Amino acid sequence: MFTKVYEKKNRYVDSVTLMDVREKAMKQPGIKIAEVQMGTPANLEIMRDIGFDIPGDVSCNDLLSGIIAESED
Repeated sequence: MFTKVYEKKNRYVDSVTLMDVREKAMKQPGIKIAEVQMGTPANLEIMRDIGFDIPGDVSCNDLLSGIIAESED
């Protein structure tokens, strides 16, 4: 299993767009879990509960994308 979190500093995206991106990512072959969230405390807790390692310097203005996939490919 491959797990990765991507962070974009100071990149706001509205929640409707994030839900659309997540839905499209979940349809890709080999993706087990996809999550895209702004770095609010509540969203960080959700992502940690899923099993993502979150960088320590995330702020509410940062965009996080996490995937758990069958492989790195």
